[in-house]
Amino acid sequence: MQGAGETQGSSASDPQVLEELEATRKRALSLEHQLFELRALLQSGKGFSQIFKVEDLLQAFMAVCRERCDAVSSAVLLEDDLDPDTRQFRVRAYHGIPDR
Repeated sequence: MQGAGETQGSSASDPQVLEELEATRKRALSLEHQLFELRALLQSGKGFSQIFKVEDLLQAFMAVCRERCDAVSSAVLLEDDLDPDTRQFRVRAYHGIPDR
């Protein structure tokens, strides 16, 4: 005999439903975190568009990267593409790295 609101076999599907519910909850949290990251990136981009000096832009970019990655030091290296036969990089900006 079954009680009110119970269906035959419902106890067998309960663990599956709970697993799916937990997976959905984890996915929602992941998407919420991604949305937060994208909003932060958008705000950074808006701020970067107001900086007109390359040196200031690179410093601001590195500050955002250090904050997002919980880093202490950072550097921006740009590939020097003037000579297609060689692959060289130039340090354009750095923070927290001692001079030679």
